[in-house]
Amino acid sequence: MKKHIILLSIFILFAAFAASSASDLGITDVGTLPSSRWYFFKEWGRGFERFFTFNSLKKAELELRITNEKAAEALKVQQDNPVDAPELTTAIKNYTSAAERLQARFTKLKETSENPNVAKLLEKLDEQTLKHADLLNQLAERYIGDPDFDLIANAVKDAQGKIQDVIRAAAQKEKNIEQKAKEQIKRAEAVIGELESELARISTNMTIEKQTPKKDFGDRMKAGLETAGGMLANAKTAFADGKFGEAFGLARSAEVLARNGLRIIITDIKKPTREGIDADTPRIEDKNSAMPIVPGTGGTEGKIIPEAEKRVFPETNNRQTPKAVEQKPAVTEPSSIVPAPTAPAFYEFKIEADDYGFYPESIIIVPKGSRVKIHFIARSTGIYYGGLDFRSSKFKTDTVKPGGTADVEFVADESFSFISYWPLTGVQKSSGKVVVQ
Repeated sequence: MKKHIILLSIFILFAAFAASSASDLGITDVGTLPSSRWYFFKEWGRGFERFFTFNSLKKAELELRITNEKAAEALKVQQDNPVDAPELTTAIKNYTSAAERLQARFTKLKETSENPNVAKLLEKLDEQTLKHADLLNQLAERYIGDPDFDLIANAVKDAQGKIQDVIRAAAQKEKNIEQKAKEQIKRAEAVIGELESELARISTNMTIEKQTPKKDFGDRMKAGLETAGGMLANAKTAFADGKFGEAFGLARSAEVLARNGLRIIITDIKKPTREGIDADTPRIEDKNSAMPIVPGTGGTEGKIIPEAEKRVFPETNNRQTPKAVEQKPAVTEPSSIVPAPTAPAFYEFKIEADDYGFYPESIIIVPKGSRVKIHFIARSTGIYYGGLDFRSSKFKTDTVKPGGTADVEFVADESFSFISYWPLTGVQKSSGKVVVQ
């Protein structure tokens, strides 16, 4: 029973962001499946392609592509015939074999991330193996309570173990792997601590069982926390032994488990509140809330400072809120003097970002013609170690590493969207919007 709870906890935590279709893996046509009698032709084609690929980097790229294809095949097998557990088990074992070849290729690769092409491959590998881990556990989660659950779960467990081997082999190609492993361990510690605090807070306020239709949800979440903590402890041991690639892989898995646990709590349990904001706090984009005003060239006399600004800029919370002063029309004498042009209003915002969104809000509203400055802050947790960049029709930032910042300024003449990306692969992560009124 305890083994089942641990397996279920891992599957539930990982399944929060699993791919739901082959297109999520970047594959438009899966092609022949392992369940087909003609599948061996597809494997022959892959064998020929391997034979005629000579460059070691190209070989690694090919094996990553094939591994990604086999993940998509497993998903399609389950979607086409969900009652046939043996067929799905075969597809998952095919994936494990492909991952083993991928590991071997990275082990033989002599170049490191100092080569930009290797750096790009490593980032793509990180992105895809995260999706694969999510996908595999999603497949197993669909068989919870089924007589074939153990069959699927054991196949998934072997595949997940091989993913860890791939990550360890690839991590050795990072030129600063010791530093990256140290940073990853810190990120995992922070996220696990946050998950632990959330679970303690929830259990204090009300029973978890009352907040979810799954009766044993609390047990699974706690078991998941223990699993993440165990991975982190093993990562620290590996780091102390000088096994930095292994430490990085274990710490990354620990962070993913804990981060997805937090996301489940926020999505399924804390629905009345938004992330980090009380439900009764007005949103920046609320039409009935005042515009966030920040001291600039236009000044703040006679303006009401809204609650939204207090949330975005806590350092201004101690200011006194001036009362609105009724303005009487002034009587002016005819004059030939042309009045000096008024400087446009200036608005300033701080927006934090990770791989999953913008905080505290993804939408800001400003008057047309105003000058706007946004401070983008890449969070230290919940973000790929390669960082993010931010792009729109008005600006494009350089890469912002975890914990770093980037400032942009523009004139608000029209509404537009801004998007965060993984810099090397160009994978879109989140989007926000500037609304001009």
